[in-house]
Amino acid sequence: MTQAANFIQCSKSEGNFSHHVPLNKLNKALEIHENSVEALTVRGALFIHIKKFDLAIKDLEKCYEANSDARAYLITALEQLYDLEKTSDVLNKLRSVSPEHRLIKAVDEQRRKIEREREETKKKYRATEPKREIKEPTAKKSRFNTWTEKDGKMEIMKKKENDTKMKKSLDKDVSKRNLASILAAIDHFDK
Repeated sequence: MTQAANFIQCSKSEGNFSHHVPLNKLNKALEIHENSVEALTVRGALFIHIKKFDLAIKDLEKCYEANSDARAYLITALEQLYDLEKTSDVLNKLRSVSPEHRLIKAVDEQRRKIEREREETKKKYRATEPKREIKEPTAKKSRFNTWTEKDGKMEIMKKKENDTKMKKSLDKDVSKRNLASILAAIDHFDK
């Protein structure tokens, strides 16, 4: 495992980095000691370097509580993966590892800002929305009705009663006897 870490450092400085040799050595070390914090940390760092963030996170989640370097690498892997995917799962993992991380604060602030803007938009909409008046249904008025909405309730009742009597007079067949009552009804509605 130490050889793999040294090999990574040397290869990086020489500029001809190949991840296959150190990865094989780390895999062998983890076959022997499957929960080796150092081997998991170095392999996680190697996976970050070759941009296999899911694999890095898988290794580093096993050991970040026991090793501060593993924790730092895990945060880096989660940041990189979030930059690529922008998923809430990655953000939640980062929140559980580092609740005060700058990325968490930025996302939370952005969410609060969106929520404030949404509330302001609702308030503006409510303020500009025309007020709807609720009109009480009015009685359907026939051309034979002499009452108006301005009349009081008692007056409307009396006029409706008189109008009903006059309508009955108009419904009669015309004859000499009832001609006078029909003419009276017509005069009543012509007022």
